[in-house]
Amino acid sequence: MLNEYDQNAEYNMNQETQNQEFQQPEMPAAYTEAPQTTTKSKKHKNGKRIGLVAGILSGALILGAAGGYGGSALYNATNAPAVTAQGQMPGERPDGQFPGFNGQNGQGEMPERPDANSDQDTDNKQDAPEVGDGQFPFGAFGQKDQQEDETSDKKSSKKDTSADAETSDANASLQVSTKSNGQSLSTQEIASCAADAVVEITTEAVKTGNYMQQYVASGAGSGVIISEDGYIITNNHVIEDATQITVTTTDGTAYEAKLVGRDDNLDVALLKIEASGLTVASFGDSDQLALGEEVVAIGNPLGQLGGTVTEGIVSSLNREITIDGKAMTLLQTDAAINPGNSGGGLFNDQGQLIGLVVAKSSGEDVEGLGFAIPINNVQAILNDLLNYGYTKGKAYLGVSLLDITSEQMARMYNVTEIGTYIYSVQDGSAAADAGLKSGDRIISVNGQEIADSDALRELISASTVGDTLEFVIQRGLGEDAVTVTVGEYVPEAMPAVSR
Repeated sequence: MLNEYDQNAEYNMNQETQNQEFQQPEMPAAYTEAPQTTTKSKKHKNGKRIGLVAGILSGALILGAAGGYGGSALYNATNAPAVTAQGQMPGERPDGQFPGFNGQNGQGEMPERPDANSDQDTDNKQDAPEVGDGQFPFGAFGQKDQQEDETSDKKSSKKDTSADAETSDANASLQVSTKSNGQSLSTQEIASCAADAVVEITTEAVKTGNYMQQYVASGAGSGVIISEDGYIITNNHVIEDATQITVTTTDGTAYEAKLVGRDDNLDVALLKIEASGLTVASFGDSDQLALGEEVVAIGNPLGQLGGTVTEGIVSSLNREITIDGKAMTLLQTDAAINPGNSGGGLFNDQGQLIGLVVAKSSGEDVEGLGFAIPINNVQAILNDLLNYGYTKGKAYLGVSLLDITSEQMARMYNVTEIGTYIYSVQDGSAAADAGLKSGDRIISVNGQEIADSDALRELISASTVGDTLEFVIQRGLGEDAVTVTVGEYVPEAMPAVSR
C-alpha cells in the first residue's frame, strides 16, 4: 500500500534492590584486652604480638563480611518470585480484570492481548467509525496509562467543544468549477488544461522509534487545487500525523499548508494555502463514467516527479476493495499509478476531475491496477470538512472489537467461547451509555447473528445517527439484551477551521 506503519512496543519493568547491613562482630576478650607488662624489656615482644593479632582480626572481618553478603544474595535469588513485564505472575488472571467468567458481571476489563498485529488492534482506531480508542489497563502500568488517556480525552473534549462553538453557525460553502467544453480532448490538451491544478505535497512528521528515540520522517504525495484562493484536496493518508505540510505548485512556488478537515474512512483531506489566482480543476460527474472510457492521471510519482502524466481507461466502475482495514468502493484504472500519486487527479476525456487517486496494487505479477475515489463522493463531504473539520452524521458506537477465532486464543484471553468480544468501551460513547462492557460477547444485533467484527462494522455503517440497535450479548454465564442508540462519530482532535 502507499502507507506504511511502524509499530514499536516499549516495556518497562521495575526492579527492587535490597541493601544488606553488616555489623562488626564483637571482639573476644582475649584480643580486646592488651596483656599487662611490668618491665621495659617486654615492650618489643608485646608490640609484635599486638600487630599479629590486629592482622588476624582484620582478615577475619573481611572474610566474614564477604560470606554474609554472598549468603544474603543466594537466599534472595532462590526465594524471590518470578514477575512478568506486565507486573503479574505468568498465567495468573488479575483479580476482576475479565468479566465473563469470574463472577464480576462485567465490571472488569479484557486482558492485555498479545496479538499486536491483529486486524482489530486498537492502534487502528481511526480505521472504522465504530472502533473506539479505549485501551485496556493491565497491572499498575496499565492503570496509569488509562488515567493519562482519560486526561487526554478530557482535554480533547474541551477542545472539541470550543471548535463546535466556533463553527456551530458555520455555513460556508466551496463553489467548485464544473467548466467543460463538451468535447473530447487529446491527452496533450487534457494535460495542458489540468496539469497546473495538480500540486506536489511533502510532509514532515515526528516519529518515535526504539528506546523512545524520536526522529523526523518525511513523506510525499499529490493534491488537486479546487479553488483560486488555495483550497486543495488530497488523501488523508498523505498528510496524516504530519507536523508540517508543504505544497509546491507547478511554477515552483512552495507554500506552507494548513489542515482544514479530513475524513479518515473515505481517505480525503482538505488543505488551505495562502494564495490567490490559482489554476483550479474542473469537477466532472463520476456517476456518468462508462466502462472503458479514456482517463488521464496526473501526479507526483515517487515524490520526485511532479507533473507526471499517464493515460489509460476506466477498468471498473465500482470495485470494492479493502485498504488498511477499510472497505472502499473505488474506480479502477490501468493508467500507471505509483507511490507519490496518492491525492493526485484522475481526469476524463474532457479534462474534468472524476477521481482522486488513492492506491495501486503491487507485486511481481501485478500490473495496471490503480484505484481512485469517485469525485462525487469527495464533493459530497467538502462543506462538512470546511465548516466542521470532519464529516457529520457518521454512525458510531465507541467500542473496540476483538475476534476470538480458536480455542487456543480463547484460553489465552480466559474465555470459553469463540466469537466477537468487546475489547474496550470509550467513555461517554453510545456503547457506554447503553451499558455495554469490556468482555461482553456479541451474539446478535437486530436478530442478525454476528460471526465476526466485520459483520458488526457493516451493520453500523448501514445505520444512521439516532437509530436503535438491539444487542444480545453473553455476559458471565447468562445472556442479556441491550438497546443501543447509535451515536455520531466526532474525531477527538479536529483541525482549526479556515475560511
